[in-house]
Amino acid sequence: MRYLTLLPIAALAAFPHLPADAAPLPIVAQNRSSYKIVIPQNAPTSVRTAAKELQDNLQRATGVALTLQEDSAAVTAPYISLGATKQAQTANVLQRQIAEEGFSILNRDGNLYIWGPDTADGKVTAQGGTSNGTANGIYSFQEDYLDVRWLLPGEIGRDVPRRDSLTVPDIDRTEAPGFLNRREPYMQNGMPAVTCWEAQQKLGFSFRIEHRHNFHIVEPEKHKTHPEWFPMINGQRPYPVGRYKLETTNPEVVRFFADRAIAELKADPTVGTFSLSPSDSRGWSTSPESLALYDPAPEGSNYPSTTPLILKFYRDVAEIVKKEYPQGRLAGYIYADYLFPPTKGGMSLPDNFYPVVAPSINYGYTLYREDVQNQFRDLMGKWSKVTQNLFYYDLPNTVGPSGGALLPAAPEILNTIFPILIENKVKGVYIYGTDSWNNAGMANYILAKMMWNPKLDAVVLQREWLHRAYGPQAGAAMEKYYAHLDDIYRDYYRNNKVSYVLTEGMWKDLIAPNFPALEKLFLEAKAQPMTEPQRARLTLYEDNFIISLWMLQSKKYIAADYKSAFQRNPQDVVKLVFSQGSDYEPFPGLVNLGPKPKPEKVKLAPALPGAEKPKPVQVRGKSSLLMMSATGGTVTIMPRRATGGVPFVSYAVKDQENKRVAAGVLTSGKAVTFEAKANTPYYLYIPSGVTEVEVRGAASAYQTDVDARRIHLIGKEATFYYHVPANTQSWELTLSSESPGETAKVVVTAPNGSKTEFDTTAIKAKSLKLDGQEGFWKVEVLKAATGTLDDVYLTFDPAIPQWVSVDPAQPLIVY
Repeated sequence: MRYLTLLPIAALAAFPHLPADAAPLPIVAQNRSSYKIVIPQNAPTSVRTAAKELQDNLQRATGVALTLQEDSAAVTAPYISLGATKQAQTANVLQRQIAEEGFSILNRDGNLYIWGPDTADGKVTAQGGTSNGTANGIYSFQEDYLDVRWLLPGEIGRDVPRRDSLTVPDIDRTEAPGFLNRREPYMQNGMPAVTCWEAQQKLGFSFRIEHRHNFHIVEPEKHKTHPEWFPMINGQRPYPVGRYKLETTNPEVVRFFADRAIAELKADPTVGTFSLSPSDSRGWSTSPESLALYDPAPEGSNYPSTTPLILKFYRDVAEIVKKEYPQGRLAGYIYADYLFPPTKGGMSLPDNFYPVVAPSINYGYTLYREDVQNQFRDLMGKWSKVTQNLFYYDLPNTVGPSGGALLPAAPEILNTIFPILIENKVKGVYIYGTDSWNNAGMANYILAKMMWNPKLDAVVLQREWLHRAYGPQAGAAMEKYYAHLDDIYRDYYRNNKVSYVLTEGMWKDLIAPNFPALEKLFLEAKAQPMTEPQRARLTLYEDNFIISLWMLQSKKYIAADYKSAFQRNPQDVVKLVFSQGSDYEPFPGLVNLGPKPKPEKVKLAPALPGAEKPKPVQVRGKSSLLMMSATGGTVTIMPRRATGGVPFVSYAVKDQENKRVAAGVLTSGKAVTFEAKANTPYYLYIPSGVTEVEVRGAASAYQTDVDARRIHLIGKEATFYYHVPANTQSWELTLSSESPGETAKVVVTAPNGSKTEFDTTAIKAKSLKLDGQEGFWKVEVLKAATGTLDDVYLTFDPAIPQWVSVDPAQPLIVY
């Protein structure tokens, strides 16, 4: 199916001044070919990889293997020239102007030429990005003339129809991407197969923009000397914890950001831009200077707009950078409390600033609503009038955790978004993919295609993907399935206030009542004739029905005796959930195996004097335990509590090489065991829930930097043993809670026996500077004299290794 529509900015360019024999080229005929594939001797990896893909797919399609060689060898016509080969130079076809990441495809004198601007390995464009122009041309050629599709990452997603011959028509086309920056994050991008798929879909960027939340570069420790740099809350400037804000009206804060931006941009010009974006969430300063720059709450919100406050900060920093380092570029979000245009201070932005509009009003599937569509259109129109440097950030057609859910691709939402982006001349897009490829591979594919060419039709792309993935009969049946899925999500979003979190209400009121109808439609598709690869792809999606039914029955949203083709026993479901994929994790979000462990040097220390019986620690949210046995053997992890997971409490045990040793569902009272090697570190990672575990057969220590460099304790007293290494002058300990309702007290006992205590009965966060005595310090978190011991945060000094032991008879030293 031919669906390619080209933008004016990516227009076809013919060069009539090149006299050429542009007759159709018989690349393969009667199972034979005289063509070979030629690449430059110094071809970058992007060209070599794409050339090998072309060679492989030509052989898959026709059965004919073309020779792949470098231009340094003797090359006789006819050939397929890829990149700036000597043959392309001799043919005088390289002089045309092609935009970064763009390409040309031309047949001339019986040869085929594909080329575009290419950055060498390890090099970047003038804007800090990369240009894989030739590779983009090679992948486009395979799609448009060889009919190849990469529907999913890995071999299961490769679709190469068989053919007896390949004749390439008269071609002279030049094309460039619709956006300078096309990024689709949060879809397991670090997996090699996904990285390869991104290249095949021509994702990338020639213009690098950094827009992350960046207030944390003013470290909490600055509070000691510059409390006025931090926000005023209730007349005070408390110690910063979590996603803290800054006093952006303070000239010294402005100067700090300007100096930091200039220094980093000078040190590494490939950074492209320096981000000024505030930290996420609320907590804005209520100083008189900041309050004067608040706007009234936007319609539908209970919180004031801080757009004037943040725009002033952006302008103040940008003006200094422009004066002192004119080539420096800055970026920052237009988002959340500072999304709507200001009523004071004006909307102007310097030309060295690149705003990234992140319209949080339409996260999830909220663009099913007409009022949100109108609001989105109005916002983009107003911000586009302020600057020619507009970028866009969104997650408009996904919810999470996505693993096991039944989600639409929402093509009508994408068909709403991209015309607005074109109209407002947006330069780059950063739009979330969905990490669960088994249920959202099609959505990721459609999004990638529209990032390259935003004039494509998402409905047509969805139809093509379904027919290519499952075959014409099953594809047509799956169209009906997805139409119904769109209908029920559209109706739900128009009648409920939900966003990008897959809530319990959605499981109960959206998925559960519609599950029988969705099951019937899917089974109709499954009954259709399919090839083996097509049926394998459909089976990947079927697994989501198995898991969805299991979760619905576990939550009692569907009757336990509901008769379904997807009914499985619990052991088989857990096995499915924790199955390992070679190309990507099948059910991320359900199973979060955590980051790759940072290699640590660990040793067991002698038992501490007067060692007490250890108390299991009860924590909330992400947590990690470091475990090591002196003798090796069986290590037992006994959960005393494991509740509140999403949708259950999972765990993973890995070694320092990131190899999974054990993984599964953590259940209260049910032991987890694994065999450990002597004096070898292992890591237990728990991504969510309230947990309390006891480790037997190994020493253990909690990590304090899994989430915001702190331990989140919940509801119980706790005792830790923190090792302070030699030559430490001093170290800090911070206790925080939501006082006065939630409070806590800490008693710290030094190695020499001296005690210090402090609490949060009067203030939400309290820091204590302690001397640097070498050895283990005992840290007890206790109930305070007033208030309730509930959510408590303990932050240890970031300058010291971030592990705290829990058993004084087996303390661990990490160095």
